[in-house]
Amino acid sequence: CQVKWFKDNKLIAEGTDVFGYDGRAYIRHGITLDHTKDCNDTCYTDGPFCAPESEDYTLVLTNLTYEDTGTYRCQMTGSNDVEMDLEILEYGLLPSKRFYTFDHSECCEKMGVRSQCLPLCKPSMVELHKFDPVACEDEYEKLLSCVTEGGNVSHVHCCRINFVPVFCWEFCHGQMTEAKRSNQFCIYWMPEIFDCYERAYLPFPGPPEKLTVNAINSSALMACWQPPRIRADTVDFYTVRYQEVPRFPFLGGGIPFLTGEGDEVDGSPLSTVRTNPFNSADVSDRFSDSTALHHREKRQSLLIMTHNLLTNETDVREYKFNEVNTTDTCAVIDNLKASTHYLVFATASNSFGVSLPTSKQTAATEAVVYSNSSLPDVYGCCKRNLVSPECISKLCDLNEVPLAFSAFSIAVTCRSEFADVAPCLADGRNHTACCKQKGVGGECLKLCDGTASDLGLTSVLCLSLDMHAIYSCLREGYITHPSPPQNVSVSKQGPFSAIITWDPPVTNADDVQSYSLFVRDSVNKQYDEIKHATSPYELIDLEPNSVVSVYVLAHTSHGSSLKSTVIDFFTGSKEFNFCESGMPLRGSYGEVVKCDKLIDCPAYFVCTDAELDDSSGYCCPSEEFVRPDFHIPVKNISECCQLKGVEQNCLTLCSYNVSVADMFNLGSQCIKDIKTIVDCAGDGRDHRPCCIEADVPDQCLDFCYGPVKYIGSQHFSCVKHVTSIAKCSMHGFQ
Repeated sequence: CQVKWFKDNKLIAEGTDVFGYDGRAYIRHGITLDHTKDCNDTCYTDGPFCAPESEDYTLVLTNLTYEDTGTYRCQMTGSNDVEMDLEILEYGLLPSKRFYTFDHSECCEKMGVRSQCLPLCKPSMVELHKFDPVACEDEYEKLLSCVTEGGNVSHVHCCRINFVPVFCWEFCHGQMTEAKRSNQFCIYWMPEIFDCYERAYLPFPGPPEKLTVNAINSSALMACWQPPRIRADTVDFYTVRYQEVPRFPFLGGGIPFLTGEGDEVDGSPLSTVRTNPFNSADVSDRFSDSTALHHREKRQSLLIMTHNLLTNETDVREYKFNEVNTTDTCAVIDNLKASTHYLVFATASNSFGVSLPTSKQTAATEAVVYSNSSLPDVYGCCKRNLVSPECISKLCDLNEVPLAFSAFSIAVTCRSEFADVAPCLADGRNHTACCKQKGVGGECLKLCDGTASDLGLTSVLCLSLDMHAIYSCLREGYITHPSPPQNVSVSKQGPFSAIITWDPPVTNADDVQSYSLFVRDSVNKQYDEIKHATSPYELIDLEPNSVVSVYVLAHTSHGSSLKSTVIDFFTGSKEFNFCESGMPLRGSYGEVVKCDKLIDCPAYFVCTDAELDDSSGYCCPSEEFVRPDFHIPVKNISECCQLKGVEQNCLTLCSYNVSVADMFNLGSQCIKDIKTIVDCAGDGRDHRPCCIEADVPDQCLDFCYGPVKYIGSQHFSCVKHVTSIAKCSMHGFQ
């Protein structure tokens, strides 16, 4: 019979002759005789011959390149053509650009490995031979006996780390069962397998054995191991590397970071990687730096990022590997987060380089158990702030830390209510220092200092990763941090000085070590801190005729309170007093209010001539107003509302004692009368300074100074502040 091979319909081989390919291709002709018949192993071209049981012609291509891609067709006389497509995905596996120095050729020759297969035993010979790994399948077992020293050395740990698939591990432990088709696929991973042979051949120490990691307490782990079985006497020191496992629900459980597989191996000699911190003996003079393995950079950290396409906000969290060096076989890993999982592995180092890492172990620090006696009434606070029942159950129960898997739901459904939840969680204490120490970042820091603002969608990252740390800091802070100082007040203020007094905090007052007084006048935008202030404290060198704001913080050895109530006061004027009795009326910024024939003074003030300006006067208190027994009558809002036509069923809202529940029940029915009610309650006065002090949001200040021009959807959230607005309106009369 006649056999021809074609590539893309071009003749490339006939019989056993191959055209082109520069010696990279040949025909392998195999004949199997029928030994049941009386004939020898010889076939003749002339005369009688032995008919073979089977005969095959195989086209063998070696050292493939991308140009070998194409359609190959085998044509045989008297038979159908056989056609196949060849696609080269990657070529150049062997010979490799990696430089291997291991040499097991002497052992292989003793085992009877054929000369054309010796590059398996000594890869540096691969350039000198026409090497066909497929044709050497029957030599694999002999090779493995040499590279595993008769089965006494296993490379499985190295192969696993180098991502060699399980079905190829026979090339790593040397226990070859039988030839199978998957062995041919393992040729693709020969560079990784050869890396493991090379590492065992070079004087690297073996990996530490039997790593165990156990919790010592809530902030420390103990890692212990046994010395390596290979070159233990050359080990200079051990390195324990550890990394926090993030509580992020979208990571899954099958990636190398979580399973401990796929650590990238650093095969460089020690001189190119790190220095020996313990300065011990040198074994690297046996090998030059040119024998270094293929170098792969270690994965230094894990990055998790969320990005809001609508607002272009990004939150990034990085989890780095930290390390501890030791010459012992145990190491303490401290300064860790409580109730947190960590990945831990160890390596051994000598003067030549670093061993393979051990398998990663996962261990968790112990949880901190706090007494419930220190818990504030966060649940009740959230209810008083009208937080929805769903978000109360998710955020306001300090005994149930929100799970990472519920973070997305919380970020979507409850983020608009964080402004009401955060002050309840903080309970007047500043937990920021603890939160930052535990790695809390992003918008979630607002939960640590009680900032009353909503969270953005990017908060899903910090809610997933940091909620456990936040609640741990809250529980710790309730025990150690003080609440804000009480009853901050100002007495004996004059143009240049004032005396500030305050009372100790309600909670943890005995632990307070010092107070800080913060002062800001109308000239400066920033508060100045006066440390170690004591009550009473006299402020001096103040600017006359200015508004001064003050608040106080309490400090313990563990942390600080949130700021007390901010108190604003006026320093008074050093100018001539234009009023016969009392002081002239001043505006919200301390300026003297002027009046004339067209601008009247408010009730209980009269316009008097000014000596410095004939065209205007000043609003001075009336004689009735300055009498000690004078009391301002409270305005009858209900009468005003009736006169202005407010509906009968809405008159309940015409009261300074209006409640949030009243507004919830009647607000939607009385929406058209709200403007009239605000006009009657405010009586044209500006109550905004009081509302701002009461933490009324900016969008709700329209109800603190009439007339109200417009009521829209942005005002719906103002219902919960109706009590504060009513009190400020009442305060304006008094």
